[in-house]
Amino acid sequence: MIQKNTNGRANGVRIRPLTLSDAQDLQRHCFPGESLESVADYVQRALGYVERGRSTHLVAETGGRAVANAQLLCWRKRAEIGSLVVAEPLRGQGVGSALIEALSHAAAHMGVEQIEIGADEDNKSALDLYRHLGFTPYKKVRVPGNGSAYDRIVYLIKHVPLGDN
Repeated sequence: MIQKNTNGRANGVRIRPLTLSDAQDLQRHCFPGESLESVADYVQRALGYVERGRSTHLVAETGGRAVANAQLLCWRKRAEIGSLVVAEPLRGQGVGSALIEALSHAAAHMGVEQIEIGADEDNKSALDLYRHLGFTPYKKVRVPGNGSAYDRIVYLIKHVPLGDN
């Protein structure tokens, strides 16, 4: 179990940029239902967006292993946080919050004015976390889910303070 410091942050977790060598750890800890080849392709595509200056992609590392993943995709003055996955045993320990905060700082450096993030409307823990981090719900959409069902996604938005860079 990861210990939290007095600010409620996870101790022993380092946030750093994604690298090609993270594919195996991410497959094991974050995407166990996917093949290593599929995760390696995902990592390679993600790094391509980073190289083109359209994205920041971070992982959380503990014990030398990537155990969480998140990206920030930018479109001019707005960006979206996506692919936020924290290894199951580490959820609720501040790892996701640390990634979101690091991406928020990256957004400010990239000149982004607003960040959005989405979650299934039934994912109360994610929605509560995003609200706690300053995001405000602004729209709901229905997207095709498994089979004939639709998922209802709540999108939340946060303004990036100008002085946050």
